[in-house]
Amino acid sequence: MGKLNRRQFLDLLLKSGVIAGAGALSTGVLVKKDTPTKGSTQGYPLLGQFLATVVQSSNEYTAYDAGGNVLFNGSCADGSGTCGIYEAVNFVQQNYRYGKVGLIGSFYPVNSPDGQFNVELDGSAIVYLNSASSNFMISIPKSKSVTYLWYQSAGMVNSILTRKQSFSLQPYVLFPGTVTSMFLGNNDQYLGTPSAFTISAWVNGFGVNTYGTGYVISYGSTEKGIIWAIQNTNGRLCFRVSSRGVCVAGPSSSPWHVAAVYNGGNLQLYLNGNLAGNWSGVNVEYYPSKYPAYLWIGNIPIATQQGGLIPANGPFAWLENIQFYNTALSSSQVSQLASSPAQDPVDYSALVSWSLYRYIFFVGDLITGVGYQRMYGFSESGVF
Repeated sequence: MGKLNRRQFLDLLLKSGVIAGAGALSTGVLVKKDTPTKGSTQGYPLLGQFLATVVQSSNEYTAYDAGGNVLFNGSCADGSGTCGIYEAVNFVQQNYRYGKVGLIGSFYPVNSPDGQFNVELDGSAIVYLNSASSNFMISIPKSKSVTYLWYQSAGMVNSILTRKQSFSLQPYVLFPGTVTSMFLGNNDQYLGTPSAFTISAWVNGFGVNTYGTGYVISYGSTEKGIIWAIQNTNGRLCFRVSSRGVCVAGPSSSPWHVAAVYNGGNLQLYLNGNLAGNWSGVNVEYYPSKYPAYLWIGNIPIATQQGGLIPANGPFAWLENIQFYNTALSSSQVSQLASSPAQDPVDYSALVSWSLYRYIFFVGDLITGVGYQRMYGFSESGVF
């Protein structure tokens, strides 16, 4: 496709069905290099003056400059792997230093090129992120008309993201304080009563050498206590239920990955992707629905708020990428979860709860079926 004149360019957008009228874009406005438009805000040209535009047409994406010249044409995996967004942003930054790029359609970037970007994304678009593309996309300023969602629907994650932007450059969210609370709804007994389940988490920290401390994750009720818990204490990694506790040698370095796979009384405990222990007769009992049970990061508050982990390095111990499945995952799936702290879920169909958030410091926080019941402190990354 060669150079388009202004009329051809607008006709293309109209025929693709991505704009309702020519007034939606002001594509013919050029800004002199290194000179901000008069009346601009914070160095950006006025709203609607796109110096480049990326348009989805079927499974192809085309990036145009303001004169209709093609900057990129191909699939999301071609070129920089960003559906042409990087090519458009780079063009504006190199030629104008700052400005706006219009996005129109649905985008599925698969890569994160490096750089610092002074260009704002605007238009009308949904961008579906994954762990490989999130760093690039969230490093670029954007208007509210560009929505970021996770590339697969997992629980209530995308429902929350349609209302509140919850990604940050960590790559997720940082909660280092206990000053401010944010409450989301919850469901009673939200993990259900599965006869088989898998819990997976990444941990940076250790339990002190005292019995009863070092809670990593607990599941239970504030009225009735712990149903089951994973602990790192006295140099041991343990899975505890009310009637029995089973333990293996604990981690020697941090961060580390832990997974417990339960299946009808049989329990497997994994450390860093390796099977550390296998037991039978470990019976998990569930409370009636009148006693709501939740998944807690650390210890349940009715016991002790000091029952969590001590830091391995830095000022805080933290947990991240906590995933709960209502099935017993295979050893290869557990190994995959242990391969990286940013590993995506391995079975979306069985995923009940997924904490996208990294570096959760507060002992005694909990996760519910629609997100966090209590999230303490605002993100240092400014994500809120």
